[in-house]
Amino acid sequence: GGGGGPRLKLINVYVPNSGADLQRLEYRTDRAAGWDARFRAAIAAQATGESRVCVCGDMNVAHEDVDFHNPAERRTLTQAGTTPEERASLRCFLAPPLGMRDAFRQVHGRAAGQYTYWSQRARARPANRGLRIDYFLLASGVPPAAVVDVQHLQEMHGSDHCPILLELDLARL
Repeated sequence: GGGGGPRLKLINVYVPNSGADLQRLEYRTDRAAGWDARFRAAIAAQATGESRVCVCGDMNVAHEDVDFHNPAERRTLTQAGTTPEERASLRCFLAPPLGMRDAFRQVHGRAAGQYTYWSQRARARPANRGLRIDYFLLASGVPPAAVVDVQHLQEMHGSDHCPILLELDLARL
């Protein structure tokens, strides 16, 4: 219930990690029955018509080469979060029928070095050897003009992830 103004459905998620030995890769990325496919179906049920839907959280995948510090290293092809299968699965959120937009890339284009996760085990944060695996994905019902800013609050330490911030102009929803 509530007022008659525009509404935004916010879906927060932690997408399962594929595992150190990729033991959950198929569970996650199988196109028919994997976790990602089931999650896309759940989003589709909420994002009907011009619904304003934002998916936010840890997608556990670096989508593009610019989203991780070492894309040229062959080992990334078999590391959780950077496998071709995981990256292809994230593209399914961005392609029709969902057609979601990556809000950070909408605002900042191909900005490099903008990571949201750093391995604590590898002490990767001081050298900014990270991955951008936390996202705001916006359904087509959220007009691009409503997005004011997206920031990675990298100065916030104490976790292996940094907070991410999305500022929307609610009057433009």
